[in-house]
Amino acid sequence: MPRVNVTTYEYEQDLLPMVCAKCGRPAEDRVLRQIRHLDCDRQGLLAAGVVIGLLAFPPLFFFVAFRLSEKIRVRIPMCETHRDDWKWRDLAEKWFVIPVWAVTVFVFYAIALMYAFKGDTGNAAAALVGVPGAFFVLAFVENVIILFGAVKVSIPAKQNGIRLTGVHEDFVAALAEERARERVDNPERRYAPRMGVQDDYDDELQ
Repeated sequence: MPRVNVTTYEYEQDLLPMVCAKCGRPAEDRVLRQIRHLDCDRQGLLAAGVVIGLLAFPPLFFFVAFRLSEKIRVRIPMCETHRDDWKWRDLAEKWFVIPVWAVTVFVFYAIALMYAFKGDTGNAAAALVGVPGAFFVLAFVENVIILFGAVKVSIPAKQNGIRLTGVHEDFVAALAEERARERVDNPERRYAPRMGVQDDYDDELQ
């Protein structure tokens, strides 16, 4: 699946080429996407809160993920046909994935507590083990069904910038062409803090 690294300077300055990231046709709009990133200075503590909240107490997960994380906004070029490609996926995440997971955690822990009060530690432990199992099932549904074919935005480790995954090869080619054209006049476009030459060439068609 094609992917490309984009520097902070590029996405903040709206320098992505006007080529649809999904199909490679001329883009007619830049669609705003938001991702959240944990502050590196508190990465360990916040990551622990995310994991504990995700598997044990969803309200804690939502508090860390949506209140303590940094919001990053990226405007991605899309054609008229695909400008709304994320809408149904976002609705599915909001009204299916999140509620189902919150209810699932509550049900499994309620069952475990019920067995624990009865002194049945075996079934109580089995109910607790079901939590991560259910998580992986729901994660599979999310990635294989809801996010299948979508252009995904993520933050690569140890880099100052973002990664677009699932983009069209024509989008990658157009970005590379614009970078080459501005190599001398706009060097900030190629380089960013913590992002070396090798990272800049880490654009793949796979």
